[in-house]
Amino acid sequence: MFAVALVVRVVHGPYPGLILVFSLVLAAMLAWGAAVDMREFMIRDTVSLGLIPLGLAATWFIDPIVLTLHVLAAIVGGTLLWAVAEGYRRWRGISELGFGDVKLFAAAGAWLGPQGLPGVLFF
Repeated sequence: MFAVALVVRVVHGPYPGLILVFSLVLAAMLAWGAAVDMREFMIRDTVSLGLIPLGLAATWFIDPIVLTLHVLAAIVGGTLLWAVAEGYRRWRGISELGFGDVKLFAAAGAWLGPQGLPGVLFF
């Protein structure tokens, strides 16, 4: 047990308990959002918009030095996906990417920062 705690401490820094709490809340919100999306084909604002301040709070508590990067990643990520959705809508005349996806990608930027957005978009 001590070895596991030591590995968590080395990998995640001085706040492994806080990381666990934020991770569990993130997982619960994403699971609930996925369940609602499967049933209603809609990502609720309480999930997508709720994850943005939660991700920024997690960043502020865990590594406040990179908070500005995460704020910018949320703004740029949301704006980028909105531009793609709007461009496609204008080009094809139909909306295929909902605004919930845009807000969820902005939330990914808040949680992961700029280095994590390409992986989220790819996968």
